[in-house]
Amino acid sequence: MTWFLIEVKKLLAKQIDISISLALIVIGAIIIHTSRSFPGAQGADVGASFFPVILSSLLIFLSLLLILTSIKNKSVETRTAGKSEWKKVVFGMALTFIYFILLIYLGYVAATPIFLAAMMWIFNYRRIVQVVFWSLLITGIIYACFAMLLQVPLPSGVFFS
Repeated sequence: MTWFLIEVKKLLAKQIDISISLALIVIGAIIIHTSRSFPGAQGADVGASFFPVILSSLLIFLSLLLILTSIKNKSVETRTAGKSEWKKVVFGMALTFIYFILLIYLGYVAATPIFLAAMMWIFNYRRIVQVVFWSLLITGIIYACFAMLLQVPLPSGVFFS
């Protein structure tokens, strides 16, 4: 009886992988189709549809890869999450919701390092100096890429505007 249950779990895991992959392929195709209506490129500009098409194509490719891997592999490793893993997921989701609220009031530069440090702490990365270092570094790199390089405004927050 135990062998039968294990085989059913493996079959369900494969079906879930294939179902999710098919849904992601449809989403990617919709995004590619929708992005065709975006304004075209002008001069050296790549156009508004460039990144959505690239990312959607990557999503479709990875989804196809997951389907092929699911079909090809005879054995699927199944693992159940314990109570502590579920708590981490729920705390992470709650923290993400709080982060979006903090973005409104504190802005990107103040809210993001707090969010990143808290996420690292939740997922058991407890070296304080490294948590602070990586939180600030990641925030700075994203800020430099978007605000300075691409000149995309990031949320400044109610308190800092």
